[in-house]
Amino acid sequence: MAFLKIDRARAQKMKLDIYLLAGQSNCSGATQIAKAPEAVRDHNIYENVRFYYDRTDADGTVRYYRKDFCAVREGLGFDEGELVNDIPAAVLAATKTPFIGPELGMARALNDKYAADDRCAVIIKCACGATSMRLHEPLEEDLPEIRVQRFRAFGSWYPSALPQTPSDDPSRPSGYLTRTFKKMISDTYAALLDAGFAKENIRYCALCWMQGESDRLHAEEYAQYFPFFTEEVRSHLSAATGGDYDRLPIVMGEISETFRSAEPSVIEDNRRFIATQHALAEKDGAITVIPTAKFALNRWENGADIALGTDNFHWSYADMLSVGELFGKAAYDISHIER
Repeated sequence: MAFLKIDRARAQKMKLDIYLLAGQSNCSGATQIAKAPEAVRDHNIYENVRFYYDRTDADGTVRYYRKDFCAVREGLGFDEGELVNDIPAAVLAATKTPFIGPELGMARALNDKYAADDRCAVIIKCACGATSMRLHEPLEEDLPEIRVQRFRAFGSWYPSALPQTPSDDPSRPSGYLTRTFKKMISDTYAALLDAGFAKENIRYCALCWMQGESDRLHAEEYAQYFPFFTEEVRSHLSAATGGDYDRLPIVMGEISETFRSAEPSVIEDNRRFIATQHALAEKDGAITVIPTAKFALNRWENGADIALGTDNFHWSYADMLSVGELFGKAAYDISHIER
């Protein structure tokens, strides 16, 4: 069905559970379908779980993803032309993009729970690869050129309550993704109301957060900044909807223990960051950390890395499905405890 064009009488009665999904590349979806064995691929179309994903870059470039609240299916990961040149034409033709993100596994976990005609789940995603919570300056001595380019294009998750660089300068997009995420929350909420869905039937269940790989060497700063980010998102959601989301549940995915490399010193760095993720959850009280560190990206063998995922940084298809299912199950269970 064209989700925003369903009969208004039916829309008025439908209960929508919204799951926010945000982060960097393992959230945006950089897992290549072409590298997956056919036996592990999921060709289902999950009609009971709808999907929205859209973003305009800090420099004004409009990147179209999915703004039609389509049913979740394979191939809704990110789409950047320079990364798809080696993907078989048949894969490109069969999917929106040749990648998947957590939304596919989430839909697997959620679809049957929304089988009733008057219920539906909606995933709203804002994500971009190589983005950081910490960065608020476009250039740093130790910042690789690719990160500089991505920062200028996509900004960062840097919270608005912290000291800012000028937000109207495309080369200094401090916190641009956080602002984009808040605008997306407001715009999609307004679109649902305009389509006839009743305010009292729209509920935000959780924020699923898969980010931190770019900040893994700066755990102390991350621990300082992240609470400002969560407060900003929760406060905006409450203000935009008129609901009380000051304690919106957050489901946080651990970064992989072997992100970038399985070399012992890298694993030690990653574990230090994972410990910070757990400490943030304990301090907040409404954050649940799911066990995704165990999904290996690399294996250390004879003094070198062997990539186990799509590459050294992004999970395999099977593991990405598992990550998504963990997000979906945790977000549903936490938000439905008292129902």
